[in-house]
This record gives sequence, structure tokens and C-alpha cells, in this order.
Amino acid sequence: MRENRFESTLFSVDRIRQVAEKLTDYPEVPPPQHVGKAEAVRLLEAPIRRMLEKGYTLKRIAEILTAECGFETTPRTIRLYLPHLRVRPPKASVPPAEPSPPKKLPRPVRPGEFHVRPDRETL
Repeated sequence: MRENRFESTLFSVDRIRQVAEKLTDYPEVPPPQHVGKAEAVRLLEAPIRRMLEKGYTLKRIAEILTAECGFETTPRTIRLYLPHLRVRPPKASVPPAEPSPPKKLPRPVRPGEFHVRPDRETL
């Protein structure tokens, strides 16, 4: 007859203390020597953030990482692994144009009605 694997097994308190001591004595696991691209980008977050504060774009940062550091990446990859980065758009050298007047909205369509709109291009 097969033994019920869900039966409770009793352990002595002394034995549990020995096991706890043995587990406590294990050394810390050394950090990995190689990481994937996701972890590498996360480890580079602080320098990437400083470059953004200096005015660099993600595109330029990716170019520098690829060409000068041998770390091939793209702006999309940086954005993917560091989604909380606040990227400021580059400052425009030309002042923004005056806002266009608001479009006149057609009145709402009632049940049984439809709006006739002009063609967008000539036929």
C-alpha cells in the first residue's frame, strides 16, 4: 500500500535549528558577471538620465552607446526598458504658429437623419 504523501511528518525542533543554522551560514551569491540588454539598460539609467538633463535626445544617446561604447541599442530599446524616463522634446527654434480658429462642428445628427459632406477630392 502506498504511503499518503499528504500525511504530516514530524520534525524535531533541534533538527530544525540545525537546518536553519546551516542555511544561514551559506555565503551570498555573487552578482552576475553578464547581464542581458534589459538589465544593462537599467544599470545605465543614471548616466542616461544625466545625458537627457544635458539636452541629449534618446536617438543621440543610442548613437553614442552604439558607436563609441560598443553597446548596440536604439532609442526604442531605451524607452522600452526605462519607460518612466521623462524625455523632453527638443526646444523649437521657431516660435509656434498662432493657433488656428476652432472648427465649426456640425449639429448632432438625429435618428433618421444624415449629414451630406462634400467630397475630399475631385473626381
